[in-house]
Amino acid sequence: MTKSIRRNDSNYSTRYEVTIDKDHKYYGAALLQIAEYDQFTAINAVKFLGKTTRCSFVINTGIGIYLRYRSETNPTCHSEFSFHFNQNNLEELEELNKRMEHVFIVLICDEAKGICCIPYEMFCDLVDKRRKAKDEIENIYTILVTAQARQSFHVYINCPGKRNTIISGKHVVPRTTFPKCLFG
Repeated sequence: MTKSIRRNDSNYSTRYEVTIDKDHKYYGAALLQIAEYDQFTAINAVKFLGKTTRCSFVINTGIGIYLRYRSETNPTCHSEFSFHFNQNNLEELEELNKRMEHVFIVLICDEAKGICCIPYEMFCDLVDKRRKAKDEIENIYTILVTAQARQSFHVYINCPGKRNTIISGKHVVPRTTFPKCLFG
């Protein structure tokens, strides 16, 4: 009998069957594009609180990336990709930012066949605006991305308690920026 366990599990061994999870497939798409870029030299997993994370990686020596994916949009909400970040995600990102020169949030939009990459500072700005509008810290923050065919991504966060109301406009992110934006 074979046993399926995650590679970062302390019981991992080559005698066990390794399964391919959805995040392996989606993250692999982004990591391959990075690896094919001319300035790429290395990739390493990141440890947070003593465990290898599933979302954070170091590219070359000083570039941190935090990967998230959505396979499809929510058709009832303007065809938005919803990327949720809980308090653990925020702590991991904050720690990654302390260790790296540059940090990027890599938002994989599978249905749109594209990757939207935003700097950590833009992410923090969106979360801070939501916190100020709500006047309290929430358990989960949702970054929204729309991706029309052959057009730039639009990244934003909604006002608390108000559907279809965006806080301070949309950030436009051209589809052609990834992975070039990581390498400056």
